[in-house]
Amino acid sequence: MIEKINPFKQIIETMKAFYYTEIFYRLRRQSTGSKFLVALIASAIACFCTFIIGGWKFGRDKAWDEIMQAMPDFTYSDGQLVCEATYDKKVDEFYLVVDTDVNAWTIAGQDKEAKGIDVTNKINKVMQDSSVDKAVFVSRTNMVMVQKRGNEISHSKEKWTDVFGLFGITGLTKAQVQGGYKRVIMMIAAILFFVVLPFRMLGVFFYAMLWAIIALLLNAIHKSEEDFTTLYWISFYMQISFMVIIALLKLFVSWRTRVTVIALLIYYIIMMSRVLKNGAPVENVSANYGGSSGFGAVQDDFTSFMRESETSMMTQNILSEVEQQETFIQPDSFQRGEAFAQPDPFRQPEESQESGTSSTE
Repeated sequence: MIEKINPFKQIIETMKAFYYTEIFYRLRRQSTGSKFLVALIASAIACFCTFIIGGWKFGRDKAWDEIMQAMPDFTYSDGQLVCEATYDKKVDEFYLVVDTDVNAWTIAGQDKEAKGIDVTNKINKVMQDSSVDKAVFVSRTNMVMVQKRGNEISHSKEKWTDVFGLFGITGLTKAQVQGGYKRVIMMIAAILFFVVLPFRMLGVFFYAMLWAIIALLLNAIHKSEEDFTTLYWISFYMQISFMVIIALLKLFVSWRTRVTVIALLIYYIIMMSRVLKNGAPVENVSANYGGSSGFGAVQDDFTSFMRESETSMMTQNILSEVEQQETFIQPDSFQRGEAFAQPDPFRQPEESQESGTSSTE
């Protein structure tokens, strides 16, 4: 019987497994449904730190207040945003471009819209600045959000009807945004949380397979005999710990994505090498019932109790037999040496012999 560990405790156990590598083998035995819950909880923690807390920090950023105050007046109505003038400004690591003379921004190779202006060249120009990590390009009907991760640039495009339609907003002005933009930011962050969460969760299982392929090479180097399934689930739990730790650290520290990937790769190789070197823990009776705690400990204690009880009963039986024998042995019998004398079947009783002698006389 396998000891069941609740998903929250499994995440905590992955942290301990960095030192006690045998924990990975114990976690590997958990049910598939339990592993899905672990992936869901870890993904929720990562998305919460990225979007909810990130949106809250973004709303409290003074740079955003400066942007809102410097922007010209604008109005939103029926899916179209109209701004009095073009706005182009960089604040810290964020770059904002507003040009509502453009009906829609398009991205080369991704959009097939007949009407629109390709924003790819503007994105490349803005992102050449090494200090810029994020940029937003606003047009009359949509916006393009850009994020730079190392040398890779990712895009996401949203229509105003999709963004504001979720909240039932049909009209908006700059004054209204200034008065409640923080609430809008948090609502957008909540939407991104629920949209990204399932993809983040599925990504855990996909990337675990890539990590497991690297583990196969390490498995051959260390001449271990672990199968691919074991390596996959060990990689899965390692990735869970990486995801949670990085999400929490990013609340306080900022670093490049490339640095993160290289650091994770090196750390994964070191950790997997330790796991394969130490190998699986030696199986024993208690391990089959959940280790040294839970039902396994009860089973071991019960087995010891039965053995001790059996030994005690045998001892009592022997002592009782000895006492019974002693009751039939008289003390003077030991002096005559008759206690252990064997009876002679041919010997006549003494009274019979005496009577025979008297008759002869």
